[in-house]
Amino acid sequence: KEHATFSTIEEYENSQLLNFEEFMLNRLNHFIYLQLSNISNNKNLEQKYLDEQELYLSNKHKIFLGRKSTLNIIYKFLSPQDDKIDTFIMYSKSGYGKSALLYHLSKQKKSIIYRNLESNLYFRNYENLLTSIEYSSSNGSVHEIVIDGIEYLNIDDIEKLIESCKLKKQKLILSTNSNRVYKKLTNGKSYINEKLSSLVNDNSFKFPQK
Repeated sequence: KEHATFSTIEEYENSQLLNFEEFMLNRLNHFIYLQLSNISNNKNLEQKYLDEQELYLSNKHKIFLGRKSTLNIIYKFLSPQDDKIDTFIMYSKSGYGKSALLYHLSKQKKSIIYRNLESNLYFRNYENLLTSIEYSSSNGSVHEIVIDGIEYLNIDDIEKLIESCKLKKQKLILSTNSNRVYKKLTNGKSYINEKLSSLVNDNSFKFPQK
């Protein structure tokens, strides 16, 4: 390979500078390409987890018996006019219909971001859960957040999520089948908290007497 010849030191330095600039530009372009690829891969990965959730829930909750009065209460909580309380905590034993109710609600109200922690191990990690919520709210709109199965998270992370949604003025619905988690979160707090006592009792939700 022929070596370039330079008549002056200045010419040599200018040439080296151009080579360095070209090298850095190539490195920068490569870095940008990798970042864009990661963003694309992350979006594909998030969508994969959402598809897995949908498959799990659509198979598990093919039949929804309906809780018209219960849904009306939740819709009242979610309405813009009802802004005094921003967190709704739902508790019942496993199998009483919480997930079916919330899954059905998310299908009715498209602004809801719904995550079922039972459906996927990925969502049970708090940081992953936040990333997934951000992925679904990337259009900048204010969404209602529904997290089903909060017993898979630790209490500190649940309380951080509550505060985060409060700061963003997002209504938050949480559900659990853990009496320990339910009592811990609702003890002395001004959340709306409801016990779902029966799968067939349509009047099982009542606003607490203040």
